[in-house]
Amino acid sequence: YDDGSGAVSTALVPNGSTYVGNFAALPCFADVSWYIEAVSVGGDAYRLPENAPLETYDSVVAVGVTAFEDNGEVDLGWTVSGSATDGQWTVATTPAGGGDRGDPPADSDGSGKCHLTDNVAGNSDVDGGSTILTSPVLDASIDSPTLSYARWFHNSFGASPFEDTMEVEISDDGGASWILLEQVGPDGPEVSGDWFVKEFALDDVAGFTPNDQFRIRFTASDTGNGSVVEAGVDAILISTVEC
Repeated sequence: YDDGSGAVSTALVPNGSTYVGNFAALPCFADVSWYIEAVSVGGDAYRLPENAPLETYDSVVAVGVTAFEDNGEVDLGWTVSGSATDGQWTVATTPAGGGDRGDPPADSDGSGKCHLTDNVAGNSDVDGGSTILTSPVLDASIDSPTLSYARWFHNSFGASPFEDTMEVEISDDGGASWILLEQVGPDGPEVSGDWFVKEFALDDVAGFTPNDQFRIRFTASDTGNGSVVEAGVDAILISTVEC
């Protein structure tokens, strides 16, 4: 590992069924690059990343503090609303569409479940309006909070593709008012499926004050002329790093 003052090696020590590499004490918020090497009995070296030391893992010396985490496995108090005649959000569900017709074939973080619109195999999607997934009131009053989540949105086929959107909004007053964080679509590079992980420093959002009245909501809409609309959310995290 190297914190900028030169490469240092440390042995990997058995710890039950895993191994631990103990770094020396380093300055808080220092940037450290590192890689792992194992040598076979025959003397062949194997490394992660494979191209190390030209390629390394990079870390920051700090303690991660998590204020809220939702991996989609259970319902932590979400509410579903909206005007859609079909395809409303389903909370904490295993993807059933098999990757067909805009459905994700799997969740984002590998836990097995996530939050999905119209989680039914076959000819199913959001129709006739909007469906809204709203979080419970959360505490985002930690110092320098970061919000991250994985989202899926697909509206690129059907009779009239590229006409609908997915919106992500946040609130600092328990949901009395909302600030648009991002809009996905109606066209662009992220409207044909795939999980995209997004991260926002909440202190930097104009008009927003991090506090204990935080809420987030995801709105998937089919208000155009007949595109196939599917959306998903997973791996929602409010966190910070500190010394």
